Amino acid sequence: MAPKGRRTPVKARPDYWSWFESRTRLFIQESRTIVASNLPTGQFAGFVSIGIASAGLSLLARYAANQILPFEASVVVAHIVGMIFSFALNRLLIFPETQRSVWDELARFTLVNLMSLAIATGMSSWFYRIVLPALDIQAYSGVIAHLAGLGACTVPSFLGHKFFSFRQQETRPAAPPSIRAKW
Repeated sequence: MAPKGRRTPVKARPDYWSWFESRTRLFIQESRTIVASNLPTGQFAGFVSIGIASAGLSLLARYAANQILPFEASVVVAHIVGMIFSFALNRLLIFPETQRSVWDELARFTLVNLMSLAIATGMSSWFYRIVLPALDIQAYSGVIAHLAGLGACTVPSFLGHKFFSFRQQETRPAAPPSIRAKW
């Protein structure tokens, strides 16, 4: 024991956080390389691949939600589940890193997905309530209508995320010094 009044030196602990952070970055870089090398062509194909996985999850969520909610409400719940899944994978694997914070990207992603939600819900409802009954299609009408809605918002979503959600932050030239700065 150290004499009274003296502090014992604290041993330096290994920096686990920086180790974890470096391993995470390495994993993300390797994942991007694997995804880019195995996808048919470019960023849009990667976006569509993640969209297909997100659509599968969304269909499962809509089926579960549809047990207790009306069709349109279950499409909204499913869209939110798919959106969270899609944001995480698109941010990690498809779109290059930006200088924006995660929260800024998430806010922008949410705005684009609100537009996408309007398209998906409108198209799904139109197919479910008008088109499929007019064609006398009753088997899997909820799935068909939901897929039509998801398909209708694919290109607008990609363009919105590419040019808004995950757009590189513009570097602006420094403002000229003002007269007040001298005072």
